[in-house]
Amino acid sequence: MSELRMVTMMLLVVALAASATSVSAAGDPGAGCPCDTELYGTINGDIYFEQQGYSSVGNEMQKTFINVPSGIKYAKIYTGVWQGSPGKGGYYNITIANTGIGTYTTSTYKACDPCPTATGCLPCQPWRCDVLGNDTNIGWNGGLDLVNMHDYTVGCGVQFISFNATPYINPGQNTITVKTDACPDCYRGGWDGRIYLIALLVVYENQDMPQITYWINEGGLYLEKGSDCDGPTDHLDASKYFDGTYVTPVSRVKLYSLGWPHVINGTTKLNNNDIGPADITESHGGGYNEVMLRWTNINTGFVSGTSQYLTYHDDNPLYERAFAEALIIRGPSDKPDLLVPDIQFPPAMRPSTSHTVTATVENQGGSNAGAFGVRLYVDGVPAGSIFSVPSLAAGASTTASFSVSLAEGCREFRVVADCNSVITEDNEFNNERTEEYQVGNVIVVSSNNDFNNIGLPAGNVVYTGGVWYIQDLDITNCAGTGITIENTNIPFVIRRCTVHDCEVNGILFDNVAGPGVEVYENEVMDNGMKGIKVVNSNYVVIDSNYAHDNDDYGIDVYMANMPILDSHHITISNNTIEQNGYGIELMGSNCDVRCNTITDNTAWGGGEEGYGIYCSGTDNVIHNNSIRYNDNYGIYLDDTWITTDGNKVYGNDLIDNNQIHPDHDSQAFDNGTNTWDTLTLVSYYYNGNTYSHRIGNYWSDYTGSDTTGDGIGEDSYPIDGGTGAEDFYPRIVTWWMCGDVNGDGKIIPSQDGRNVYMHHIVNEWAADVDGDENIIPAQDGRRIYSHLLDCRRCIPCGNC
Repeated sequence: MSELRMVTMMLLVVALAASATSVSAAGDPGAGCPCDTELYGTINGDIYFEQQGYSSVGNEMQKTFINVPSGIKYAKIYTGVWQGSPGKGGYYNITIANTGIGTYTTSTYKACDPCPTATGCLPCQPWRCDVLGNDTNIGWNGGLDLVNMHDYTVGCGVQFISFNATPYINPGQNTITVKTDACPDCYRGGWDGRIYLIALLVVYENQDMPQITYWINEGGLYLEKGSDCDGPTDHLDASKYFDGTYVTPVSRVKLYSLGWPHVINGTTKLNNNDIGPADITESHGGGYNEVMLRWTNINTGFVSGTSQYLTYHDDNPLYERAFAEALIIRGPSDKPDLLVPDIQFPPAMRPSTSHTVTATVENQGGSNAGAFGVRLYVDGVPAGSIFSVPSLAAGASTTASFSVSLAEGCREFRVVADCNSVITEDNEFNNERTEEYQVGNVIVVSSNNDFNNIGLPAGNVVYTGGVWYIQDLDITNCAGTGITIENTNIPFVIRRCTVHDCEVNGILFDNVAGPGVEVYENEVMDNGMKGIKVVNSNYVVIDSNYAHDNDDYGIDVYMANMPILDSHHITISNNTIEQNGYGIELMGSNCDVRCNTITDNTAWGGGEEGYGIYCSGTDNVIHNNSIRYNDNYGIYLDDTWITTDGNKVYGNDLIDNNQIHPDHDSQAFDNGTNTWDTLTLVSYYYNGNTYSHRIGNYWSDYTGSDTTGDGIGEDSYPIDGGTGAEDFYPRIVTWWMCGDVNGDGKIIPSQDGRNVYMHHIVNEWAADVDGDENIIPAQDGRRIYSHLLDCRRCIPCGNC
């Protein structure tokens, strides 16, 4: 850092310390960290507070913020990282680039979570509220700037990072990059490393604008229910204070709240007055991740005294946080102030089809606005005519409508109020809003009736035999999920589609009830979160799909409210799942995961996750899967937060997992009460003889012996987890290999082909070489001789 920048930083620290006067009495942080006032003052000006997120891959995110106002007084960068679970952590740094400074990169900070275990973090929460200065990290960070860089951790491992970037942010355009890297010497290893978002807050002065009093609070209020990460007690309430005098008379009160992966969104009160729902909700993924709430017109009568008391309550919080909040009280205003708080799109926009896009325009100023125009720009080009507003009273809003017909692609929609600059306003920097939206084949079905109105060619949406078929489509969505189906209870099938490069999930089912619901022969790849996600659904079959290179799970069965299991009887079969962040996550009951190939799933950011199959729940069956070369455990049965017992795991091939964890003693983990074999006798053919035995799994690192020569080891295979779980009947050779009909781990046509003709088979999957679900010796045997192996289907062999 140059000498000039060092002097600037020293002056800045003094200024910030002076400005953050009247820090409040302690509020209630819930299960998190207190949110204290970091910046406070009265100026002529306003607050620029923008966030962007969920469109980056892995351990690097870069975002560009445009139109940052001049007159910058303070600037803060907020970002956050997902650890993976308590006790983990890693390294990070932040880079800022603009025309003023060129490029500036912070030091690299170490951020190991001081909570040493997977559960019970509440007693050590005070340590987690100063992660960088804690004993676990100070050896690395001791010589670094810990005045302007802070890190708070709450819950099961969500980090909030705050950086005072005042010397480095310029008016106009600023590009901010956050990078993370693994740190293996944290309590429980390196973090997941993915980045939630990047936000930029700027306090700026302008003598032509009204006076405001502002408070910027930072910390980690956290509401949760049912998470043992913070102990057995639920935390449904949190509060904070904004202390100090303010400008009068009060003409407007605003509150901005930032948190992730879900911002606190319950009952919010200011000085015990309910301020109602937020006027603007900003989210990523169609509302799944609400991260910013903006109240733009709180009743001015709710402000009182010199201590503003903000409280939150939520009976069923979805792991909600408030990391940074701005309370703004504006003094008298004698001008209009036009802004665009929201742009509304149709559920899906089809190419070369007329659609209506609307935008809300509001006058937040202190006087009426005369006639003005509102304009829509698509990809920087004016779209349609100017929408004329004859007048807009102070405090009023109107809706501007625009008709568009666009080519396929990810489009940038920008709506500008007072596009001809005819209105003199309090704030000339907040007249527009920009959002991306996809024009293409995105599908949104919110009820049974919506299948009738998908709006795609008849050959791609077909109704026959009482079943809807969505088929043969190429789907991407830069602004959300590719296919969303929710609140349905009729049969439908999604087949032969390619769903790729979606900002959030490829395919999402929420509150879908079968039977008759199938997803098969689709390719789901390169999506920002899950490939296929199922929530609160039942009797769904996910079969013969190729899910690869998705940032999170290839296939994910989750729940609406943790830890309440709500999905059941989900069948995941015959899929190939590779090179995702994780393979399959199953949080449900009575589900069947069979005959999948799960390989090369790799934790992002140098983190340590990368499981093949991760399961929490009851009475599930995981069998006949090929699980290979995953970064972490091949199978992980987790009883930490959700009761996980009664699951049966057998017939799987686990080959060379723990690619980055050779110190693990097993390729599987189980801290519940589950069984790692068939429990019943199974007849099978092995090396020329027929046997009847309980059967476990094949482990490539098994070192036991098979002195009886029946293909089952006499020595059990111990499984990590500390509960004494073992595979008592480990298989000596893999029986999964397509065409290996006699189960000797090799394909020898003269043996295996002959055994198809004689029906001496280990299991039907290995013998059904052409994948037609029938074993026809003249077909399947001949294909083995010719090595024309296919085997796309998996049929449970039972007592074959």
